[in-house]
Amino acid sequence: MLQLKRFSIGNYGVVKDDGHVSFPRVLNMAPYCTNECVQKFADSNKEILYGLYAVVVHHGMSLHSGHYTAFVRQRPAKGFKVQLVESSATARTYDRKTADAGKWYKASDSFIASHYEFEDIQSCHAYLLFYELLPNV
Repeated sequence: MLQLKRFSIGNYGVVKDDGHVSFPRVLNMAPYCTNECVQKFADSNKEILYGLYAVVVHHGMSLHSGHYTAFVRQRPAKGFKVQLVESSATARTYDRKTADAGKWYKASDSFIASHYEFEDIQSCHAYLLFYELLPNV
């Protein structure tokens, strides 16, 4: 889980920073790990990949008020194969728990809605990002 700093102390108290922060669908944590960790957990490309599966958004201007909603990705059925494209230069296939597969849903207090694309989620003002370790293939 990554928490984005959305509130800070300003001249008149706590101020919300509502600026856009882009975040990846797939996060490679290997550059931030020790060599020992990379040897133990990395795939054949020396990468430790995490796929985004949920985003929490705070709506409102105050630390003391507002509303939270979440975007959550449904995992595909076991054995479902998809193409995961990290950039135009690289592509890989994962059997399950991929960052590209599965529908995205938006959840609020009184509803759950589907038909969201990653681009819709990436344009929101994220507060919390949830990633899960992708399987080595």
